[in-house]
Amino acid sequence: MDDNKIPYIAFEAEMARHEREKLRLIKALVAAILLIFISNIGWLIFFNQFDYAIDTVTQELDSGNANYIGADGTINNGEAEGN
Repeated sequence: MDDNKIPYIAFEAEMARHEREKLRLIKALVAAILLIFISNIGWLIFFNQFDYAIDTVTQELDSGNANYIGADGTINNGEAEGN
């Protein structure tokens, strides 16, 4: 039965090692969470630099196709609302 006993100094050394390991894991977790928030803030700042605009084009014609070539080169085909 005496073989199962652990010396107190070995137990204290092991607990000190676990405390240091736990502290390192907490620091790593806090650093990871901070880096995630900093990354999200960086992406929000980056995407808010752009100016998004919607162009509305109105064409008046009596008959035929209402074709419009936009600023990016795409052709928008519409129909006349007249008879």
